[in-house]
Amino acid sequence: ITELTVLKKIKENKNFLDENNVFQRTKYEKFLLSNNMSAPMFELQLKNRELRNHLFDLIGAGTITPEFLIEKKFEEENRSLDLEYFPMAKNYREKDSYTALEIEKFLDENKDQLKREYIDFKYAVINPKILIGLEEFNQDFFDEIDKIENKISQGDNFDAILKNINLNINEIKEYTQTSTKKINEDKIYSKRSTEIDLIENGDNFLLYNIINKYDRGPDLTDQNIKDEIRELVYQKGKFDLNRSILEEIQKKEFSDSKFKEIAGYGIEYLTINSINDDEIFEANSVKMLYALPNSSFTLVNDIEKNIYLVKITGAKKNTFDKSDENYLKFVSSQNSNNKKTMLQSYDQLLSNKYQVQLNQKTIDRVKNYFKW
Repeated sequence: ITELTVLKKIKENKNFLDENNVFQRTKYEKFLLSNNMSAPMFELQLKNRELRNHLFDLIGAGTITPEFLIEKKFEEENRSLDLEYFPMAKNYREKDSYTALEIEKFLDENKDQLKREYIDFKYAVINPKILIGLEEFNQDFFDEIDKIENKISQGDNFDAILKNINLNINEIKEYTQTSTKKINEDKIYSKRSTEIDLIENGDNFLLYNIINKYDRGPDLTDQNIKDEIRELVYQKGKFDLNRSILEEIQKKEFSDSKFKEIAGYGIEYLTINSINDDEIFEANSVKMLYALPNSSFTLVNDIEKNIYLVKITGAKKNTFDKSDENYLKFVSSQNSNNKKTMLQSYDQLLSNKYQVQLNQKTIDRVKNYFKW
């Protein structure tokens, strides 16, 4: 790597060019100053980096996966799998079938986890129309917003801040988030760690003051909360059934007769043509199926999170042409993955050898000024 090559890369860096793509020395110097570097130091680092990249290019060019391994893996990932499957949904209890006693037991077993934080607070909605009598967000409006923020930073309380401002005050008691959305209240609830603040919410600003915070168990007289608890009980029932089946499978206690017993007359048949065939089941589920041996059972899901119990009934190798576009892409991806793994290993070696503490602000600053 010659000095001319290094200078050429610097002068071609778009972050140091003006709108006419002409190198600007001032932009280059600004970058050096912001990163506390001299030009010789930076140019030496750039040269060393380029040398390292050339080294890895040379090594990487010779890192080629043997053809027989590529063929073997391609065959494995492109063989057909024959499956029997059925949706688990029909085996789950209906949501409304859970009794009041079962729900009460669930609440008792999970009372600490089900506690919610409630807050008492008051707030005012602020926008240009309310604050200065105009519809537009002009400088006068933002000057008033700045005054309010300054008062907050100076420790003024809610009432003192609004002393000379005519705004409607909303007082809310015993509030917690539910499935019923309340835009202003939910926004303030999400910021409840701060006692008093001015926050943006759409086209409005909200000035709020948290007066009290406390935990409380779910209120079953509230129909929304009651419905949420029933949903949790229903989901737990699904989870428990799925877990019991997986435990039997892992212990090799799950048999073909048990599969047919659970499925009844609902068994469906499917052939998956490759590891990339995710038309029915979600991509990660398909990858898991390709990692299992013949006659295996497992639970998988589709993209809508519906759960299915599956049995692999057979596998068949598919013939392929080495000149086929898919095979050529596969070969290229395998070689690229080898190079990537090598670079990641090198990076991990350096990280283990040199315990470097990264400053995120410095990283962000370098990103902004120096993007290749």
